[in-house]
Amino acid sequence: MYTTIEQSKKLIELGLDPNTADLSYNNSCMKGLGYCGHFSITITPYKEAVKQLKENIEYFSKGGYDGVIAWEVYPSWSVSALLELMPSEIYPENGEWKDIPYWGYAPVLRKYHETYDGEDFGDSYFMQYQSANEGDNRILKEFDGSEQIDVCYDMMVWLLENNFIEK
Repeated sequence: MYTTIEQSKKLIELGLDPNTADLSYNNSCMKGLGYCGHFSITITPYKEAVKQLKENIEYFSKGGYDGVIAWEVYPSWSVSALLELMPSEIYPENGEWKDIPYWGYAPVLRKYHETYDGEDFGDSYFMQYQSANEGDNRILKEFDGSEQIDVCYDMMVWLLENNFIEK
């Protein structure tokens, strides 16, 4: 699971460094070769994909191919990359959290499978910052959904918007 191009653009807009992306979307169109691809996800980290892009453009221009119409690379983050970028503990001190005691909150990603009265509702996920203090079940922020990547993305947006991640 990985972020879409639209989700990636939003994360960058909010200040996330694209060079932290562990995946990339690539697309190229070449005049004269009759080739115009579609975006595909690769396991090439964004930083490396940009380097390869520059090398490929140089190679094709030297080889007499003046037909590179477009070559695009966009970053994408996997679930594990987003989790690694999230602070291991946050300490809200002001704003809407000013009345919460000065205790740390740690990220938790949970999966649950729901059935009710014989009906299977499938898997769902919770991404939350929960009190790091033993026995304290308070939750600072929580997102739930049917896809891991979506709840991790939503949490990352919230963290960036609320300045819990250094930009």
